[in-house]
Amino acid sequence: MLLGMLMFGAPAHAGMYKLVNPDGTVTYTDQAPDAKSATAKVTEIKVKTYPEPVNARPAPKPGFTPSAISARKLTMFSATWCGVCRQAKAYLNAQKIPYDEVDVDSAPGAASFAKLGGKGVPMFQVGDATMTGFSPEGIAGLLGK
Repeated sequence: MLLGMLMFGAPAHAGMYKLVNPDGTVTYTDQAPDAKSATAKVTEIKVKTYPEPVNARPAPKPGFTPSAISARKLTMFSATWCGVCRQAKAYLNAQKIPYDEVDVDSAPGAASFAKLGGKGVPMFQVGDATMTGFSPEGIAGLLGK
């Protein structure tokens, strides 16, 4: 997490598993491995979900308008099992805020998420700035900066 966090949300932990099969294929899942996975190397990954931002940005600058959003590219790192992620997507869609979504459960998404130092979902990125957790004010601050 970034230094200088302004707010702390209480994380909820979700179990994720990385399975590496003998042939080298990698699978990420939120289901506990069963007997069929006995030949795979299993690593449990702890992922946190945040119902509130943990590193919120200040309120938008005076003169900020929704049209300024189109000049900023918003990326949302999420997971299908994350209820807060679904709330964030509903908000972004209702506000007509364009965004790219990266599924952290996919191998490419997990790699991108890890490269950014992601520790919980939802996580948002605009340029070099990131925010973990969701609030309308946090999104506005991230886009208005």
